[in-house]
Order: sequence, then structure tokens, then C-alpha cells
Amino acid sequence: MPESGETPAVSLPLRAFRLMSVFFVFLAALPVLAVLPLFGTRRRIARLRSLACLLVRALGIRVVHTGPRGGSALLVANHLSWLDGVALLVQQPIHLVSDARVRAEPVLGPLLHRGGAIFLDRERPSALPATVDEMADALRAGLPVGAFPEGARRCSSPGGPFAPAAFEAAIRAGVPVRPTLIEYRLPDGRATSAAAFLGEETLRDNVRRLVAMRGLEVHVRALPVLDPSRYRSRGALCRAAKAAIDRAATPTPDACAAANPRPVVPEKRLITAEELISTSS
Repeated sequence: MPESGETPAVSLPLRAFRLMSVFFVFLAALPVLAVLPLFGTRRRIARLRSLACLLVRALGIRVVHTGPRGGSALLVANHLSWLDGVALLVQQPIHLVSDARVRAEPVLGPLLHRGGAIFLDRERPSALPATVDEMADALRAGLPVGAFPEGARRCSSPGGPFAPAAFEAAIRAGVPVRPTLIEYRLPDGRATSAAAFLGEETLRDNVRRLVAMRGLEVHVRALPVLDPSRYRSRGALCRAAKAAIDRAATPTPDACAAANPRPVVPEKRLITAEELISTSS
């Protein structure tokens, strides 16, 4: 992350306008939430995608996609920010794999649920096989599924180890795995960790910091697909996907106050990537 003062900032009136725009996007989501059950899966995801596009515009953020898109594939990406899932949804219709805690959030939780998201409960290891089955069913239906196998947001790139459980869904469905690199860039092209959560920062604080930034871009780079049939196990497939993302990444300095990643759920009950590796290999 650039040192203090180096991140381009917008004027205070523009920050206020962006915050108001984000508020109106959530207001616009309320009638969408009411009608989503009337639509089929693809139309529900399309409505959710439209809201994602409105949200990034309200924040003043541009999503830049490179590489192929579309078709049934398991997209696995590094994880820096809550915006990662939004960026994946903006660049193509997709089933997102989200933390189960989000389902309890007002507006956002029901939107994701009715919009085709798949929820991963890290507090219940026994629920993991059912989640993998749900991912495999979604892949067989023909739409991509987007997952973040790190299991925790990292404050720098490259990030931490991947857990192999999600890759089982691609093997069962017989679809390719597409490693996907997500990077955040400033107007001068520098990679930045400015969108990452810092320490115990709340979502509200993070949004306030994002709306203050000028010219932030989210780069979503689709890398060559991996054929699961060419790997002897899901663990080997997992390591290959992680290596592909690491090779393509532009290293960014750690934006956290501490070297440890900020966990997605409370530490005392978190199923870490390492635990998933040991229980799912």
C-alpha cells in the first residue's frame, strides 16, 4: 500500500456524493429483493449483477477484466477485499460462494441468498460436504461458480495457502478450474492494497476509505484453465491453481498493522484453510 499521502484522494463533496449514491443503491435493492423469488436462477443472478454494477459506479471504482469469460467453470481467486466478489459478479453472471455469516445481514444476506449465492459455514465442518455438493450442482447447471479458497482476506498479494475442498466440486462436475487474479490499482498503474481491511476495520469504515480514493481500479484477470483430469488429486489441482495466481500477481506490500491475516469469522471458531486442507485432502 502506498505510504500516507500517496493514495490519490477526491474532494469532500465528491466523497459525500458517493456515500449518498451507495445508500441509494441499497434502497434500490429493496424492490429487487421482493421480486427475485419470481425469477429463474439466471434472471436472479442477472438482477444481482446489475446491482453490483451500480455499486461499483457509486463507489467511483472501475472494474477491468482481461481474459476469457463465460461457460461452466470453477473460478478460484485470491482474496483481498469484500469487493472481490462484487468484481467477479460485475465481469460475468456467477454463483458466488460466500461466508454463511453474511446470510444474516439485512438486505445483503437475502439478496445474495435469493440471487444464487452458495453459503459456506466455517463454523460447521460437517456442513462442508453439502456445500461442495451444492457447488457441483451449480456447475453442472452451466454457470460459473466463484470461490475464494484462501478462507481469509489477505492484506497483500500474493496471499496465503488455498484449501482444496472447493476443487472437489469441479472434479465431480467435470468442469475446468479457472485461476483468477484480482488486483487493485491506482491511476498511475501501481498495485495497491488500499481496498483491504486494515486490522479490525469495519465495513462502514472501509467504504468511507474507498469513496475517498480517486481512480481506484479492480483488475480481474482470467488465467488459463486447469483440466481436473490431469491432476492426481484435488490437493494437486489446488496447488496448481494457487501457483498460477502467484506467478501472475504483482507483489504488494502488506497493508495490515500485523503480519497475520484478518480472519473472516471469529478466531475461536474459524475453520482455517490449513484445517480444511488437513480434513479434506
